[in-house]
Amino acid sequence: MQPLKYKTAELIEILKKNRDEHKGLFDKAILGWLKSVGEAAQSVVAAGTNEIKVRKELQGLYSHLQCPADETAAYDHAIRKLELTTQDEIELDDREFKSFVEDDWDWKNNWMTSNSAYAEQ
Repeated sequence: MQPLKYKTAELIEILKKNRDEHKGLFDKAILGWLKSVGEAAQSVVAAGTNEIKVRKELQGLYSHLQCPADETAAYDHAIRKLELTTQDEIELDDREFKSFVEDDWDWKNNWMTSNSAYAEQ
């Protein structure tokens, strides 16, 4: 399908709404992650000087080191480009439409998988 034209102001509104939702989910995920890391660190401390327990708890801590990803910059970049254009309408190809309007970015599935466990805490 050929690129279609869309109203720039409406795209900016949609992107800002999607950005705010993304940032809210990230904020929940980072708080859940910090809680999880704190609990894992407490388990290491509680293991005391028992080397076997410490090693086991450290393995648990290492599994919590993957910090949630924040893709807010992708939204900010798209918003800024649209804010600076002099065009009232702009063409989007299918991939851009999926990202900007449907909030279905190339990174979205991986982001949801890695962040959703922490956001639920």
